[in-house]
Amino acid sequence: MGYLLSFLVGVLLTAGLTSWLFQKNSPSPEAFSQSVRLAHQIIQSQLYEMGVAKRDILVERSSPRRQGDLAWEQSYLKVLTPARSPHPLIEDHLRRALSTLERPVSIEASQSPDAFQLEVKVQDRITHQLVFASPNSEAPDPAARARVAIVIDDLGEENHLSHELLDANLPITFSILPFSPYSKRLAMEAHRRGKEVILHLPMEPHGYPGSNPGEGVLLHGMDQKSLLGQLSKDLEAIPMSWVQAITWGHGSWKTRRN
Repeated sequence: MGYLLSFLVGVLLTAGLTSWLFQKNSPSPEAFSQSVRLAHQIIQSQLYEMGVAKRDILVERSSPRRQGDLAWEQSYLKVLTPARSPHPLIEDHLRRALSTLERPVSIEASQSPDAFQLEVKVQDRITHQLVFASPNSEAPDPAARARVAIVIDDLGEENHLSHELLDANLPITFSILPFSPYSKRLAMEAHRRGKEVILHLPMEPHGYPGSNPGEGVLLHGMDQKSLLGQLSKDLEAIPMSWVQAITWGHGSWKTRRN
């Protein structure tokens, strides 16, 4: 009887532990989707900061995945390896940036003769495959690759000027403020017409709270969870966008891809 009782207690403890671990490692669909979306933003931001331009993107596609109640888009990206970012540095930057997410994110690296691959997992589910291809040995002429970007910001507050810009046959980038009266409609129409769209992300202005930065602002006093939550809402407010982060009152800015 003693052995039987010990066996039953062991079975119950094992079953309880297994159930607890399963619940712990099974995120809600909403939490998982937000983690995947934020991981995507971080990856795109790091690629931009490492010098990956749109012309360096060789293949970009996504395919739907589902596991139980969880559904997500698995992204595949093949890019030219940045000239000044060796593979170990690329991996290190992405690991450090993705480690800021609350839910476990892992990266597995592999190397072939002509490419370097990173596989990103959120909660042990593959969400991103990044392939860094070796560039041609013949370097292009730097002067031939020079570009100028025309960015019109503060859009979304009014409608007349925005439509004049939409009708203009110019390679204009639309930088749209979140939660403005025409922001979402303008972003969708601009994307439909082949225009580049970025989020004009309001950040804490100099002299705050005396200066009003508007809705959707990221503030210095926010904790990590509040910052990521607000950023996620701002991104959802401007569909099909990149991100233009503005430090109000200081004139400094940088972009990253959504």
